[in-house]
Amino acid sequence: MPTKKIYKVALIGASGFIAKNIIKILQQNNISVLCIGRNKPTNIKSEDFFKYDLTDSSSNFNSAFEVETVIFNSALKGRFTETSYEWAIQGQISAPNFEHLFKHLNLKTDRLITIGSSEEYGPQLSDTPIKENFELKPVSSYGFWKSFLYQQGLSWKQKKSSQFVHLRPFNVYGDGLDQKMFLGSIITTLLQNETFHMTKGEQFRSFVPVDVLVETILKFIELKNWNGYHNKNALNVSTAYYYQLSDVARFVRKKIRKGRLKIGSVPYRTDEVWHQKPNLDVLDRLNLDSSKSSFEVGLQRVINTYQARVQPQALQDALT
Repeated sequence: MPTKKIYKVALIGASGFIAKNIIKILQQNNISVLCIGRNKPTNIKSEDFFKYDLTDSSSNFNSAFEVETVIFNSALKGRFTETSYEWAIQGQISAPNFEHLFKHLNLKTDRLITIGSSEEYGPQLSDTPIKENFELKPVSSYGFWKSFLYQQGLSWKQKKSSQFVHLRPFNVYGDGLDQKMFLGSIITTLLQNETFHMTKGEQFRSFVPVDVLVETILKFIELKNWNGYHNKNALNVSTAYYYQLSDVARFVRKKIRKGRLKIGSVPYRTDEVWHQKPNLDVLDRLNLDSSKSSFEVGLQRVINTYQARVQPQALQDALT
């Protein structure tokens, strides 16, 4: 008979930028968390981590878990080569059937939060605020994966009569930002005194501090009943910060004062997303203070964090 363990939260997909910030706020609020994923977070005890690969169904578990809320954060990025058939349809072949997944993990729960993406909405040709009930038209592999994740969550909710909410964060930034993302890439490139190549930057994007995303998750963890918030089962998570990418690039260059921008040297992708302006009516009902600082102030903090990491390395390189 497997040992039964009880946790307030289970986090599936426990490594990466967003996961690290989720774990941090859970620990700050003394919320017990079970982490499930391929790699153990450094700030989690071994007994609170279970190694699991979503693409490997042979994993065995010697424990049973009872969890109040499950957060599914995995995205399966990097699992397939970008030229493969699997990459193009990875959402279809790998978005989990939550009923089967929880059974396989010996995990009992009746509340599920999935973390999606604004890329589920696909190309937007106007700046009309995007509502959660807009038709999903993803064009990227990542967007397809997240939209299938949403459908699987809905299916689980209906079969189990459980609570489910799908969060769609827009462009998340903050401490630990992925260097492959636009903001992380431009900051690291300029700090290395190199040239950053980009499109004409005519696209508009909405930006959200990672703190707002994790505080939204915390709000749902603390709420006993999600009725009224999950009637549409999806929730845009962002702020009113809405900028043209060329302006963002120039702001970063002005603050770093190193490297060069080569705007217009990269062509736009097919089906380019021109606008990502979210409607935030539902999010506003959570009474989050998403205006703690301006986008410029928040972005300056990210730049400062990167600079603090780059300078010691530059000194070390100079001495060797």
